[in-house]
Amino acid sequence: NGFYSSLKLNLGALVDAKIAYQNLNGQQFDTIGKRYETETNKSFTAILGLKKSISKIQKATWFYQQRNVPNPFDFQYSESTVMGYNIGLNLGNGMILTYVFRRTFNDLNGDGDVLDPSEVNNMTSIETSFTF
Repeated sequence: NGFYSSLKLNLGALVDAKIAYQNLNGQQFDTIGKRYETETNKSFTAILGLKKSISKIQKATWFYQQRNVPNPFDFQYSESTVMGYNIGLNLGNGMILTYVFRRTFNDLNGDGDVLDPSEVNNMTSIETSFTF
């Protein structure tokens, strides 16, 4: 049970923005207590992206996602936070080179937050794709 809501905004001729919120309620089995407990799952996603290419930039998107948190509008990083961006460059003849950056977090010391520098995971990759 719950609801999902999203809003897409046209920010001029070049940029789109989309935000989405989800709030789910239900029963989850507790294996330790051997009973069902009521749980909530709240998530927030924001995406900002180019509508059309600009010069050699074929695509560019930025995103932020908070999942399974009590208040996703708190904007405090947690282990369920994922954020990053993609930038795709048109190399010609249908080939696109995409720079991908992702940031996630792990609570390595068990203190309940992800504020220590060692708890930030940055992932960078370069992808190639072809269009026909």
